Amino acid sequence: SSSAQMVNYYEVKFVNWDGSEYYTTTVREGDSVTPPSGTPGLPSDDYYNYTFTGWDTAELDIDNVHYSMTIYPKFKSTLK
Repeated sequence: SSSAQMVNYYEVKFVNWDGSEYYTTTVREGDSVTPPSGTPGLPSDDYYNYTFTGWDTAELDIDNVHYSMTIYPKFKSTLK
């Protein structure tokens, strides 16, 4: 008899600068996750404008997902 192997799915959440949800998907274990299109914004403050530079995936293995993760945006600041 053959035993069915359990397949795990993990939630991968991309969030805005304030921690609110930008995009959430469910990924099958071992699969890769594709970052969403679009550009999350970070409002300017009194001194800086902010430009989105990508998703902070440096410490995360988004090409071989084995756990749920939250991914934050990265911004470059430019003096006004």
